[in-house]
Order: sequence, then C-alpha cells, then structure tokens
Amino acid sequence: MNDRNNKKNMFASLKIKKDYKVLFDELSYQNRSNQWQFLEILLEHWCENNNQEVYEDFKKGILPGQENNTDK
Repeated sequence: MNDRNNKKNMFASLKIKKDYKVLFDELSYQNRSNQWQFLEILLEHWCENNNQEVYEDFKKGILPGQENNTDK
C-alpha cells in the first residue's frame, strides 16, 4: 500500500482537448514510450530550445512547488 501511495504522489492529472489527445497518443506510440514518458520528453525538449533558464532551475530542483529532487 505504501508503494501505491508513493506512485500516486509522483503523478498529476492534465486535461487535454480530445482532438489533441489523438495526436498525443499517436506520437507517443510512434516514439515507443508511454504517455508520461513522452510528455516529459516534450517538456524537456521545449525548455531546452525555448527557456533554458527555467529548465536549469528544474534540473536543480528549485522551481516553485518543486521538491528538491536530484534524480531528474
């Protein structure tokens, strides 16, 4: 039960329009990753190319609301 609670605390729900969900599902399938892994890939890629300062803060674990996780 404790392992289940830890996993629950690791994830958050996001809402996406159904039209974009179809696109997201297809891209994650083609990338051969599950949805949460693909979303992480998208976010990191976008930050690396558009907002490196925020990405560096994320990797350091210092964004507001972010627990100090060094396993990023």
